[in-house]
Amino acid sequence: MFNKIFKKKKKRYNGIYSELLSNGFTIFKSENEKWGVLDKELKILIPAQYESIKFEPLKNWFLGVNFYKDLENKNWSYFFHTLDGKLFSKLEDYEKINIDAYGNIIIANREGKGVLDDKLNQIFPPKYKDFSSIDSSLFKAKKDIKFGIIGKEKRIVYDFTISKIYGNFKNGFLIIEEEQSFFQIDKNGKKIKSFEYTHLFYARSNTYKAPNKEDRNKFKAVIGGVKINEGIEIDEMFNYRGKWGIIDIGGEEIIKPSYDYIDFLRDFNYYKIGLGQIKFECSSEGKWIAKGGKWGIIDDKNETIIPAKFDWVEEIEKDLFAVNMDGTVYFNDEPQENYWTVKGGKWGVLKRGNKQIVPIEYDNIMLSWFKVKDYIFVQKNSPKFNGQLEYDVFDFDGNKIERDKPNYKNYMKS
Repeated sequence: MFNKIFKKKKKRYNGIYSELLSNGFTIFKSENEKWGVLDKELKILIPAQYESIKFEPLKNWFLGVNFYKDLENKNWSYFFHTLDGKLFSKLEDYEKINIDAYGNIIIANREGKGVLDDKLNQIFPPKYKDFSSIDSSLFKAKKDIKFGIIGKEKRIVYDFTISKIYGNFKNGFLIIEEEQSFFQIDKNGKKIKSFEYTHLFYARSNTYKAPNKEDRNKFKAVIGGVKINEGIEIDEMFNYRGKWGIIDIGGEEIIKPSYDYIDFLRDFNYYKIGLGQIKFECSSEGKWIAKGGKWGIIDDKNETIIPAKFDWVEEIEKDLFAVNMDGTVYFNDEPQENYWTVKGGKWGVLKRGNKQIVPIEYDNIMLSWFKVKDYIFVQKNSPKFNGQLEYDVFDFDGNKIERDKPNYKNYMKS
């Protein structure tokens, strides 16, 4: 939160920028480009002496950092202050110190990663290739190419035989991959159940702003999955074939694996599904094209929202979906893009329940940030929306606006 104190007190602190913290402290930057802290009465608590400083609410510490401009010296200096500004420790042995969402103090240097206790003593020295918390007292650590699960009391909960770890112990269980099989384990490392899946994939999507944060603890689950298109890595739709579904972090099936592909959307209540064996070929323009699939939308109860009979479906607003017939689905690999989309064909808009809002007869739909706002602007005889040409307008109930037609410029998502 920006703090305007330096409009009145710049001379007193030589300050040029400040940020007000939620607890009343102010982090400020002085004219010497250093950072410090003011207390609730705007008195100097920590002088402006650090390259950066931040408040760690889980510890009630201020953590100041000074780094070296000499690239040969990778270790930074970390300074730990209490709420009253007192310096109680300084560490110079690490390239990075991070206090994570569980309050664990993760350290890293050239040797690897580890963790400190609240007295800043090493629980596990920085010797692991990967090291992160899976709850407040358990960690996943990587030796060579395998993961293990270890506890703060230095016990090995699960030996270093794990290929991948999915999720955390939020619900008391964790999913692991071991010897190309998937198991659910408890906090003692005991196997609770096994799964028939051949592959699990983290929640991700080629839809703008998807998946939603509510989907972060879900996974795509595949039965009978096989690797295809060896040697070319694009995404799981391109590289794996099987029956796809969705499971949650506790291993419960949300959508039974029964589709030829499934994808997350912005709305965490819905999923895009593909039916039919999807085949891939490279176009004369060097773009990968997906053929043979039909696309639709289901909800989290596996009920059909939009039937899978279209050549492409895109989510454009709450309960509204743009559908395409006879278009060509291709992978847009332009810089900073990397998603599947469609060109050509005819567009329309359907609402939940397969209700037609816009007939499937238009060459484009005006989208901004892959969304529509208040009205749907559609156009014929142009591959991309052109405001200089004639266009039609529909409201979200499917009424075509003939008189006093809205100006598209006033209904673009910002």
